[in-house]
Amino acid sequence: MREQIRERRREMGGGCFRKGRGNVGAGIVILLIGACLLLREMGIYFPTWFFKWPMIVIAVGIFIGVTNRFRDFAWLLIVGVGFFFLADDIWPQITFRNYLFPMIFIAIGLFILLRPSSRIFKGTTESDPLPIDDPTNNPTGEPVYADALDVTAVFGAVRKSVVSKNFRGGEIVSVFGGADINLSQADFKGSQIVIESVNIFGGTKLIVPGNWQIRSEAVAIFGGIEDKRSQIATSEPEKILILQGFVMFGGIEIKSY
Repeated sequence: MREQIRERRREMGGGCFRKGRGNVGAGIVILLIGACLLLREMGIYFPTWFFKWPMIVIAVGIFIGVTNRFRDFAWLLIVGVGFFFLADDIWPQITFRNYLFPMIFIAIGLFILLRPSSRIFKGTTESDPLPIDDPTNNPTGEPVYADALDVTAVFGAVRKSVVSKNFRGGEIVSVFGGADINLSQADFKGSQIVIESVNIFGGTKLIVPGNWQIRSEAVAIFGGIEDKRSQIATSEPEKILILQGFVMFGGIEIKSY
């Protein structure tokens, strides 16, 4: 009982800490925007490109970086997208659009190679019980017996079905491809887990149990996150799946059977 109370306090504290960082980041971005507008009205010179829409994308990237304490390269990719669309205005003598696709491939390669991996995504230990391999429990995808996901789909498709009853979350990266993850037979201890999904010109489909609640903290730029589940009242203990990451020119789709 005491362990459950301590675990609950840690979860609540972590959520408040993330929310606090988000509020600080949003406040700083809004403050800087207001200060720049005020200085322009006071006659301080700013280049015309400073107030164009790509600066909003750059501000969003910085906000994500502050929120995540710059732990990964997602914010840098978003800032790079905004900077790319501004480059022709900053240096009109150079046609940066000709370098679009090489820069995209380089950025994606660096992101995949350098993205950090958390200890919680190491998989099953010797002391963790493995579920029985029953094909009827895995209607779609290759069965996953580990307690965590680490899925990368690049120029292809990955389909997996998680059957662990001690699921701890994981990471999904989809670049010019798709990931189909079936969690309908999965369960986890405690009240919440985290899945980080990064989609660049790709998509992820998640099939989750009906009693799971989805809390989306992901950011979509030129993409979307769609929850297609019907809300069903249940008396079972609340389970929360926190969805983090970002979507750019892609999408995340959430379903339940």
